[in-house]
Amino acid sequence: MQSPRSAPAHPKPLIIVAFPRRSGTQSQQMINSPDELAPIAEPADPDQLPLPDATGQSFLRRARRRAITIPAVLLAWCAVVALAPIMFPAALIADVVRYRRFALVRGYAFLLLYLSCEVFGIAILTWLLFRYSRKPATFIARNFALQCWWSRLLFYGGIRIYGMKVEADGLENLAQGPMVAFVRHVSPFDNLIPSVFVADLYGVRLRWVMNHSVMRDPCIDILGNRLPNAFVTGLVRDIRRVRSLASGLGPQDGVLIYPEGGLFSPKNRQRLLDKLRAARDPDYERAAAFRNVLPPRLGGSLALLEANTDADVVFIVHTGLEDAQYRKLLSGEFIGARLRIHAWRVAASEVPADRKARGAWLFEQWTNADAWIDANRSTALPL
Repeated sequence: MQSPRSAPAHPKPLIIVAFPRRSGTQSQQMINSPDELAPIAEPADPDQLPLPDATGQSFLRRARRRAITIPAVLLAWCAVVALAPIMFPAALIADVVRYRRFALVRGYAFLLLYLSCEVFGIAILTWLLFRYSRKPATFIARNFALQCWWSRLLFYGGIRIYGMKVEADGLENLAQGPMVAFVRHVSPFDNLIPSVFVADLYGVRLRWVMNHSVMRDPCIDILGNRLPNAFVTGLVRDIRRVRSLASGLGPQDGVLIYPEGGLFSPKNRQRLLDKLRAARDPDYERAAAFRNVLPPRLGGSLALLEANTDADVVFIVHTGLEDAQYRKLLSGEFIGARLRIHAWRVAASEVPADRKARGAWLFEQWTNADAWIDANRSTALPL
């Protein structure tokens, strides 16, 4: 077995990312000023996009799900807003007594932000349906723009609420397509990273491969099914839908997949290793070498690489969100975290053509990701 290779060298110094302000250094304004973000262009020919059959589900099934999730979100938002005059003072007192760095106040503020994004997102999605549904190209462009706005507001709002610092390097590798992007997945909140630093920053229209469970979020459900994405269940029949996303990628297009197939955690890692060992899987030794990531699942990953051999491959890894789990948002562990993001790009011509060699190459790149995380693991910063 090959020993882990060192992480890719940083081509440029780290860029410190702050919450958007009207004034600041040039590097801050470069990626934080909404006026300077790349515009979301309308597709020249929407017929060239994959059909937005993201799930293969019937209209009736989608309607039944949304009849539950949308009212639930609206009721939750009304409750959180109505209780805010009581809950904020109560949370403040509890935080002061328990010295928790205002963890409860921050948690309630983020809950209010999230539910507000959901409510206003649903309202705008409804308006877009009536306003642009007969103009396919404009409809697609407006929904992409809404996706960027929703993600940007949640990401930067969370950064400010939790007092985080963000460092990113290699962002120039995300500037244009066509690309197939592989992204580390360690928290529900790292879903925002590609949307903010690829789609919102550079105007690249990403097509997502996502777990079907995220459709419990109404905005993700509605937006995801309007745009060319794929919600997967891990079954073989999903491969055809995933493969279709890689067709017709242009210079402003990309397709994104989380190759681990789920959230990384020490518990999930051990569970997977136990399963591989019990099955006497030949990949056990290779999988056991990963300390910070799960081994890539090759089904959907190789399907994307095979479906478009002209697209470059981008890897986006990060550290600092390991404690960004729902149950820890009120504990204070996540406050002041330093989020580090690193991206590198491999030209399409450098990706092996043989399927077996391509799988080994993907494991090698993921070993680089694991090594980078080891070298850059973040700790909470004092506030």
